[in-house]
Amino acid sequence: LGNLSLKAEYLWAEFTPYLGGKRHIRAYGYYLQGGWYLTPKLQALAQYQAFDPDMDVRNNSDIRWTALGLNYYIDGYSLRTQANYIFKRERTNSVRDDALLVSVQLLF
Repeated sequence: LGNLSLKAEYLWAEFTPYLGGKRHIRAYGYYLQGGWYLTPKLQALAQYQAFDPDMDVRNNSDIRWTALGLNYYIDGYSLRTQANYIFKRERTNSVRDDALLVSVQLLF
């Protein structure tokens, strides 16, 4: 959509693991992402994601992350560098474990 890019994904699963079949597990997750090309080579991004691997248990496996980042396309989609800051929230314990990720991606 011009300078705007949007992505979204949702997943849902239900299963009974092989543990005697006594417990049924339900899981879900999703993400929403938006990006804006500031220049043809520089893109700003924002993403919110959530994942709960077992809806009947409240624990630190449940994630709620917000990410802010920049992509710099050095040579189109063949070579780019990325920087993302991720704000992490746990459901049960408040732990300061935000992350800064910087990477280079080469497509060949």
